[in-house]
Amino acid sequence: MDEASWDGTAGEVIDATGNGNNGTSVNGANTSATAVFGRAGSFVSASSQYVDMGNDNDGILSATGDWTISAWINANVVGGDKTIFAQYVAVAGNGRMVFRLSGDELSLFLGDSTPLGNLTPTTSGVDIQTGIWYQVVAIRNGNTYKLFVNGVIKNTTAEGGIRNILQEGNLIGGRTLSGTDYKISTGADFFNGLIDDIRIYDYALTANQVRQIYNET
Repeated sequence: MDEASWDGTAGEVIDATGNGNNGTSVNGANTSATAVFGRAGSFVSASSQYVDMGNDNDGILSATGDWTISAWINANVVGGDKTIFAQYVAVAGNGRMVFRLSGDELSLFLGDSTPLGNLTPTTSGVDIQTGIWYQVVAIRNGNTYKLFVNGVIKNTTAEGGIRNILQEGNLIGGRTLSGTDYKISTGADFFNGLIDDIRIYDYALTANQVRQIYNET
C-alpha cells in the first residue's frame, strides 16, 4: 500500500511479495502519508471504499490449510462491523470469512460450512480506540483460531473439525451482500480509517513470529 496514490487503475495496489495478488481501489479509496510503514490505504465507509483483490475463483486463504492475516489498522470510527479483510459471498453454508472490528473488539467471522456452524471468536475486553494504530492478527492452525492485538494473543478458539473456507474473491475494507458475486454491487461493513502493511501467509505464524512483526516498528 506504499503507492503514491490510487485512481482505480486495475492492479495498482501492488503485492510487495511478488506473488501477483495485486488489487484495485474502488470508489475513491486512496493512500495516505499517515502510516506505520511508507503509506497506508485510506478508506471512507460513507463512500463504500474498498480494494478489490480480483480473485474471482481463487481465494488467497487456503480452503482447509493453515493461514495468517496480519495488518495494522487505525480506525476513524468504531461501532457496528468494520471489515479489514474478507473472503466472502453472502450464501449460507459456503464457508465465508470476514476479519473485522465488531464494535470496539477485533473479531473473525467464519460462516457455516457443513457440518460446522457459524464461529465468531472475538477479543472480548480489548477496547479498540479511534485514532490509534493497532497491529491485528488472525491465525488458523488446523481447527484452532487465534487472535492477536499488538503482538499479544487475546483469543484462542478450537472447534471439532477442519472448516472449509470459501474459495472466491478477496476484498480489503468491505464485504459483499451479494449471494452470487464477491464484487460489491451492494455492500456493507466498510472500514473507516487507515489499513497498512496487510500480510497474508499460507501458514500459521507462531506467537514469536507475530511479536517480531509487531516489533518491526
